Amino acid sequence: MGNTTKLAAAVALLVLTGCATQPPQGAVTCETQERKFRDLHKAGELKAASQAFSNLIKDCPATLTGTLRSRVLPFMRDLLTDSALDDTSYRIHGSLFTSGWTAETDTETDYFWLQLVQRHLQHGSVRAARQVSQKIVEPASLLQMRVDRRFDALVSADPSHFDIAAAIERNLARRRAEAAAAPRALEPWMRLTAALAGAGRYQETLDAANDAIARGPQAFDEYSKLYPWLLTAKGW
Repeated sequence: MGNTTKLAAAVALLVLTGCATQPPQGAVTCETQERKFRDLHKAGELKAASQAFSNLIKDCPATLTGTLRSRVLPFMRDLLTDSALDDTSYRIHGSLFTSGWTAETDTETDYFWLQLVQRHLQHGSVRAARQVSQKIVEPASLLQMRVDRRFDALVSADPSHFDIAAAIERNLARRRAEAAAAPRALEPWMRLTAALAGAGRYQETLDAANDAIARGPQAFDEYSKLYPWLLTAKGW
C-alpha cells in the first residue's frame, strides 16, 4: 500500500470515528466559554463572570465583536458598580482596549474609552491615557475633553487631535466613506446626515436627503425605514 493510499485510509478512519470533526475530549470551545460567561453574569456572579470574560478576551476575542458585542457594556457597567472588583474591572477595561474592541456606535465607544482615560489618569498612567485618547474620535467627545480641566495635559500634548473643526472634518470624511462603501445600506446614510446636521451643514444635510429621495426605493435595501429619517433630515 502506497503512502497516498495509507493517508487516505487514515483520514477515512478519522471521519468514521468522528475524530476529525470533534474537539478532543475535555477541550473547552469558545461557545462553551461564552455560555459560561452568560450564565454567570445572569446569575449575578460578577467575580466568576469577570474571570470567564477575561478568558474570552484572551482565547476567543472574535466573540466580543460578534455574539457578545451587545453584552460587553452592560457587563462592564455592572462591574463598575462593585467597588470590590475595581482592580478587576480596570484590568478588563484595559484588555478590551488592547484587543481592539469597539461598541456598536462610535458614541458608545468614545464614552467607554473616555471612562478608561479617566481611570488611567486616576492611576497616574498618563502615557496610557494619552494612547487611549487617540481612539476618541467624535467631535462632541473631544469637545467634552477640551472643556474638562482633568484632561488639560492630554489636550496640550496633542492639540491637533483635539482641534474641533478638524475633528468635524475627519468625522464627515469617515461618514462619507462609510456611505460610499455601502451605498444600499440604511445606517451609513443616517449617520452621514446626522453628522452633517451636527456640524451645522444644513444645506448639505438637505442635499443628501434630497439625493437619497431622488434615487428612490430601488437604490436602498431598507428604503421604507430610511424614508421617514430622510424627511426628518430635510427639516433640520
